[in-house]
Amino acid sequence: MKSNSIENLLSADTNNMFAYELLRDSLIPEVFGTDTTILYWAGKKMARNINLASITDLVTFFEKANWGNLEIVKEKKDKQTWLLSGDIVKFRQNQVKTADFNLEAGFIAETIQIQSGFTSETIVENQNSKSGVSIIVQTDLKNPNEVEPTNQFHFEKPTDND
Repeated sequence: MKSNSIENLLSADTNNMFAYELLRDSLIPEVFGTDTTILYWAGKKMARNINLASITDLVTFFEKANWGNLEIVKEKKDKQTWLLSGDIVKFRQNQVKTADFNLEAGFIAETIQIQSGFTSETIVENQNSKSGVSIIVQTDLKNPNEVEPTNQFHFEKPTDND
């Protein structure tokens, strides 16, 4: 997806949970079965195409994509713990027996990898917690990332006139 297509989608009123849920928790499991590893790799590929410039952009992207509220709850030099929460997360946890968050985890892993310049992977924990889903990002500071990002996507900061 081209960067200007993403910008157009984000500026339009296109947040439709029904369509998202229909694809995410009905069609994709039907096509790929119970192995949701493909969603992790799809999330990583999507992050390469979107290439967010900052942590703030990552948080904003999750809100705009209606993936939930994302926040860092713990941070060390080579490890971050994120909390993914919000209505969509609660809905998926309550309504979908096999709800997983591998797409989001892959997206976060690749975004952190691009931003840090080091190989990063994630682990999803507490998928059924009422407070949200924990996503642990582990960055290997001894393994630089060889891929150079081409374009970076920045979310516009709101002005006082907005």
